[in-house]
Amino acid sequence: EARIAVVILDLDMPDIAGVVCFRELLKIDAGINVIIATGYADRRMRDELIEMGVRDFIDKPFDFPELTKKIRGLLEKK
Repeated sequence: EARIAVVILDLDMPDIAGVVCFRELLKIDAGINVIIATGYADRRMRDELIEMGVRDFIDKPFDFPELTKKIRGLLEKK
């Protein structure tokens, strides 16, 4: 069975809020690995998202070595 390994999700998207999209992803796969890309999430918002199941965050602007490290970290936990 094919499975999505990691989703990088922005909180600020044009057609659907990132949090709404994340909730929909959880309905499909409750254990999905999601990294939130954001430039403005405060500590309270991050804590709430972690409680919901977000695995990690990456602050924008980010570079690809940093993103690669975060993805690798999630995949190695499996």
